[in-house]
Amino acid sequence: GLLRASSGDLVGGKADLDRAVELDPSSAGARIRRGEFLLDRGDAAAAAQDLDLALELGPAFAGALGPRAR
Repeated sequence: GLLRASSGDLVGGKADLDRAVELDPSSAGARIRRGEFLLDRGDAAAAAQDLDLALELGPAFAGALGPRAR
């Protein structure tokens, strides 16, 4: 998702990130990546939901705190 988005395909990148979360809703990593994407696109509220849930799912993923602090 992020690779696709970074190549300019934002719609496809978002779709890939959504699909990753759909396939494994309990993946903290997928939530973090989608949250970072959403933050970069200015959707802070949706990003916060993903990043907060990532922390609940995997507290060891403290990397989610960096993007969440923005």
